[in-house]
Amino acid sequence: MFQSIERVTLAWLPVAAALSLAACSNLAPGPATLPDLADANQRASAGAVLARIDGHPIHQGEVERWLKDDWLREIEKNPVKLYEMHRAGLEGVIDDSLIELAAAREGLSSKAFLARETAALGPVTAEEVDSFYERNKHRIEPDEPIEQLRPKIREFLEADRPVRLVGDLRRAATIEVLLRQPPSAPIERVRVPAGGASRGPVDAPVTIVEFSDYQCPFCQRAEATLRQLEQLFPGKLRSVYRHFPLEFHSHALPAAKAAVCAGEQAQFWDYHELLFANQRSLSVTNLVGYAAQLGLDAESFLTCLDADATRLQIEQDMSVAKALGAHGHPHFLHQRSCGARRPVASDVSPHRRAGNRRKFRSLTKPAAPPGWLDRGWIQRHILSAMR
Repeated sequence: MFQSIERVTLAWLPVAAALSLAACSNLAPGPATLPDLADANQRASAGAVLARIDGHPIHQGEVERWLKDDWLREIEKNPVKLYEMHRAGLEGVIDDSLIELAAAREGLSSKAFLARETAALGPVTAEEVDSFYERNKHRIEPDEPIEQLRPKIREFLEADRPVRLVGDLRRAATIEVLLRQPPSAPIERVRVPAGGASRGPVDAPVTIVEFSDYQCPFCQRAEATLRQLEQLFPGKLRSVYRHFPLEFHSHALPAAKAAVCAGEQAQFWDYHELLFANQRSLSVTNLVGYAAQLGLDAESFLTCLDADATRLQIEQDMSVAKALGAHGHPHFLHQRSCGARRPVASDVSPHRRAGNRRKFRSLTKPAAPPGWLDRGWIQRHILSAMR
């Protein structure tokens, strides 16, 4: 039996700054007589000499142009990704232009205008810090009190002042965007062999399949998110757990085996929650203790731990994850039921956008890796599936 699931590739914006397209020095070039190389005047502004071929220099600017062209050729193969890159660049140019136009009307430089307007906003108040904390505390480590975070939040809000200014300029201006979005990337349908422990109605509008590791801190955080979603959408979500222990997590594989064995005695989910709740205590002694805590039959549990069939079940889950191209932990797939109006969309690896949200991520350490699924992202897809 197979679960029919579709994969969608979520495009994300490469960090253009990594290419550093601007020239950065005026070092005089050597002789330039090869016909396929830029002339001496062009080379004068092409940056540092990075190599020589028979005495003829290769400048930093040439390398960066090659990288840019090669990068753009790859991007152009994906119209959606190309659009997103152009749109991000366009938004940046619009922001800069708004500041330049406003500064010119005041007879100021952009730098002077920004300094004056951000200063006019005044210092960040304690009320602003408290309000920011309340809006975002679900994204902050639970053991970090507001007093400890106040300096970081204040620093973030100070840096966010220019963003507020640009927002005001945008609202006051008439901006017409002529760049048109291309059709969405085609959805790739994949088939996932059925398996794993599950909870929630079989006919729920949304099924989420999680490939996870009991020793992974991000997986632990994702569990809390999923539990919240189950409470928010009772009867609308089915969760499936598949094992994907990392090799360098020494306790992850034994913990996965123990969870399978608890499942053999109809106690998978209770045991599963105990493992994540005690993530720093996953020795074999601890695993046996958790089984006793749930009243599992000790002899059957220990026999199961050593059984080849238990190891094989976990290896099958891992093979499925690798075949699907799973990367990062946890890795999610989601499926809409056939009764939903829209076809399913899946393979969830949302990347957080760049910019100020990246600055905020320093407040929510450890930073979320690719594959992390935040509550808002899942919630939007559940709501979409039920439309």
